[in-house]
Amino acid sequence: MKRDQFTHNLQKAKRQAQADRDDRLITLFKAIAPEAPAAPELAPNVCAMCDHVNPVDNWGCDACGAPLDLMIDADEYGLPIIVGRPAHGKQ
Repeated sequence: MKRDQFTHNLQKAKRQAQADRDDRLITLFKAIAPEAPAAPELAPNVCAMCDHVNPVDNWGCDACGAPLDLMIDADEYGLPIIVGRPAHGKQ
């Protein structure tokens, strides 16, 4: 019986030593290689004509069909007027 208890205690000590070693390795790894920064979240395309929120990869509005890269303002009556388009790659 004493031999079984000794074997059990030895196995328990080995498991604890392995767990401690794993914890130290994880701590060391985190210190050496910090977490990568999160990928920037893309803002949804909001239509300047109708304020419909479109998927990021759309070029045109799903609701009204207007190009999503238009810069739109309002005239003195509140009607939309196209001011222009932003430079390529900028919105």
